[in-house]
Amino acid sequence: PTHPLFPGALPATAEYLRAPARWVAGLRTSGGTEMLPALQRALDGRGRVQGVRQVIFLTDGAVGNEERLFAVIRERLGGSRLFTIGMGSAPNTHFMREAPRLRRGTFTFIGTPNEVQDRMLALFRKLESPALTDLRLELPGGAVAELLPERIPDLYRGEPVVVALKTPAVPPTITLRGVLGGAPWEQSIALHAAEPR
Repeated sequence: PTHPLFPGALPATAEYLRAPARWVAGLRTSGGTEMLPALQRALDGRGRVQGVRQVIFLTDGAVGNEERLFAVIRERLGGSRLFTIGMGSAPNTHFMREAPRLRRGTFTFIGTPNEVQDRMLALFRKLESPALTDLRLELPGGAVAELLPERIPDLYRGEPVVVALKTPAVPPTITLRGVLGGAPWEQSIALHAAEPR
């Protein structure tokens, strides 16, 4: 069965940061890994969260029932971001890579125990510093274009965001809009150097 440690989001005080370690140390496991109930619980979206809501999905087990899990993510994640972490040789890398692409997250793979600290610290540093969120691209005159990825991921410090744009004609400029430090942000980008393909 799935059991939450806390009923909702709490401030990251020393007391609340110690509680998860004690709780995990007391867990006794048996049987297989049931992803669906835990994922549904994590994505229930109850309560308002200031800032960017980030959900971390960590497993060392095989992930089955992919299509149902993808459906739950599409239905329930909303504006949250999903980050997956696969440990060891068992995780289903197809699911672990595709799930975050649905909702502006990333996949972290940890192959051996000696990689845990470095990979997790890198992920946590990233999660602490989203530079631009809720990015969207607009063409002049309301023109429509095909984007890949369809939903532009957040921009994190030190990491690029790459977007492919397919349109019948290259516009002279595009406008990138988002949220920077809680305030609206926008930047016009000239495409005069872009070459049609």
